[in-house]
Amino acid sequence: MVKICKWLNKNEMSGIQIRDNGNIYPCPVRWINLADNSEMYADYQNLTLEDIQGLREKFLNEINNGAQPECQNCNLLKEVNDENAGIGPIKHLIYHPHTLCSLNCRYCFYTDEQRSTPIDQKYKDLYKTIKHLYDIGFLDKKQFALDLGGGEPLLLDGIDKTLDFMSETWENSTFYLLSNSTIVDRVNKLIDIIKKGYNNIHKVLITSVDCGTPATYEYIRRKDYFYNVTENLYNYAVNETFDEIFLKYILLDDMTNSDDENIFGFLRLCKLISNKQKKLFRISIDVDWLKRKHDDGKIPDELLKVAGKMYYIITEVMQINYIFLSDYLSENTKQGVEAVKKLKAYATEYKNSPKSYREKYELNNLQKDNTVDSIIKIESVFNKYTNITNALTQEVKEVKEDVLTAQNEICKINKTLSSDLQNLKQDMQCMHDEIYNINEILAKNLQEIKETNHNFSKELSNYFSRPTTFQKIFSVRNEGAHKVLSILGIKCKFSRNLSKENYERV
Repeated sequence: MVKICKWLNKNEMSGIQIRDNGNIYPCPVRWINLADNSEMYADYQNLTLEDIQGLREKFLNEINNGAQPECQNCNLLKEVNDENAGIGPIKHLIYHPHTLCSLNCRYCFYTDEQRSTPIDQKYKDLYKTIKHLYDIGFLDKKQFALDLGGGEPLLLDGIDKTLDFMSETWENSTFYLLSNSTIVDRVNKLIDIIKKGYNNIHKVLITSVDCGTPATYEYIRRKDYFYNVTENLYNYAVNETFDEIFLKYILLDDMTNSDDENIFGFLRLCKLISNKQKKLFRISIDVDWLKRKHDDGKIPDELLKVAGKMYYIITEVMQINYIFLSDYLSENTKQGVEAVKKLKAYATEYKNSPKSYREKYELNNLQKDNTVDSIIKIESVFNKYTNITNALTQEVKEVKEDVLTAQNEICKINKTLSSDLQNLKQDMQCMHDEIYNINEILAKNLQEIKETNHNFSKELSNYFSRPTTFQKIFSVRNEGAHKVLSILGIKCKFSRNLSKENYERV
């Protein structure tokens, strides 16, 4: 038996996190840098398969030797048979190659210097790195998911070529874009790129909004881009750019974004986007994980109550998909499981608590809009009807073309048959004429035969009517009461009553 993380096991999730300037992590849950010498691994386009897999093999050995205590309580660590475990090509690459960002968020773990560091040219072209990792055999040939972040990933080049490569290489793949959705021109460019198709790529947008008012957004981000984000998210949804839009709300320790103004403002935005996003739309809530990192993962109850309130509104009032896929409010760790349990208890508590007029008003407006659903369903049915009608129209057109072709073929066949019939009639007339001529000849020959027969019969009769030589020498005839015997003209008369004896005497 061997202990192995799902992110290490080639038979399960099999993934890795490669980040800025040579930092390589075994998974997205535990931030344990595998690369002791980050400069050695800084150029991802020069990495060899032995480089990366060697680090992963070493880390797996350390887990089994007890040298990685942080991993021992992780829910993703399993004990399996040796034959069911192994390091191999990865199916999921979390790739955040740079730290440059268009925002300056208060809870960000990057320093001000890192957030403003220009992108190194060796990281600028996304396509070259992905292609290199594939060529060295690091990426699984059958299944692949790319989780692209930064910094701000839309500042990278080659996203279009990367999508082309993924579409051509894998029958089905996934593209996660972890973006702040603030850069209008880059967003519009991405919308145009994805309009090309990529139907065999499942495309997911992950954006953390964290507030519901422009003032709070500017406080958290230190940039006044609130309406940029709302407009860009709306355009993503309207243009059906992503198969899934996933919005996050990170609660700050100072409770800056825990008030009703921000909560309901954010949820109103979610309702707007979900009504336009015809495909999957999901929401997740988290807490300021950087603070939690230094507090043993303990989350204050005040924040869990706010999270529970939002969870209830999202799941039961708005009936929008919720996912526990965050850094701390997730079910990947024992602390996370306990936090989620508390969150759900607070959700039930809020559901049964008395509401202010403001809350009742907001909750009423946030209720799942069945009218919108009906319109979407009607649009869906209409689209299906239109597709069916178009298909039938095309089929009718094809049938008409087939009928016309058949008619033309029948006309050709009729012409051929008419010609053949005419030829047959002519042949039959010729045969009739031939038979008539033959009959004439036969009749003439028959007449000739008859005449020949008559002449022959006459000759034969004449022949037999002539006296024979014997008759000329001897003749006997009756003359009255005598029989006259003539021998050579000498006649002798005998009585006709001559007896036998007399006759013999004579």
